[in-house]
Amino acid sequence: MRSQRAVMIACCAVVVAMVAGLVVFRTLTRPEAPRTEHEFEGRAEVTATFAQAEQHGLTLGDPRAPVSVVEYVDVKCPKCGDAARDVIPSLVSGYVRPRRVSLTLRPLAFLGPDSRQGALAMVAAGRQGHAWQLAELMLRNQGPEDIQWVTPRFLTLAARAAEIDPAVLRRDMERPDVAAALLEAQRHAEIDEARSTPFWVVRGPRGTRTLAGADLDLLITAITEVGPPPA
Repeated sequence: MRSQRAVMIACCAVVVAMVAGLVVFRTLTRPEAPRTEHEFEGRAEVTATFAQAEQHGLTLGDPRAPVSVVEYVDVKCPKCGDAARDVIPSLVSGYVRPRRVSLTLRPLAFLGPDSRQGALAMVAAGRQGHAWQLAELMLRNQGPEDIQWVTPRFLTLAARAAEIDPAVLRRDMERPDVAAALLEAQRHAEIDEARSTPFWVVRGPRGTRTLAGADLDLLITAITEVGPPPA
């Protein structure tokens, strides 16, 4: 009996040590949150990317462009962070600004309270004409997926980095029509069968394509396939 008890105690000690080690590892490797609006990764690039692109609510570019692209995102989704860095800047410069594509943001809340707060903030920022700036800055500066990091402090700094009024953002996040916009995004996600993020829906005169992930080449291929035929 004593030997069995000793083995059980030893096993418990090993488990405790492993958990403690994991906590220490996560603490040491956790990305440091921005302390000011000036510390947001990619702030200069985001400002330059959207500086000359017209923006209407959650839609970027000319609504009459021949091809429309919808991006479903979740602020907690790491792949959405990849898309913010590796896809959106080239898409905006090469397709949105030349009026070849319009780009619409549809934020979803797959991953809990942080996802919902982030989605509400993106929609609310559209009322100040900077939905894409705020979305891209939040996505480029994500915390760990399993830790709550979309705090009031983070949103205040992100709003300043996106050059919008934090107080107005907080107020607008409480608006019923902003909450309704999230429900509408979820409804569209069900119609489009967007079961992961980032998820893209590309529509043009030659059809519709859907794809998931953060691959710029695949997205450009889809735009070419559904866009107007070559002259």
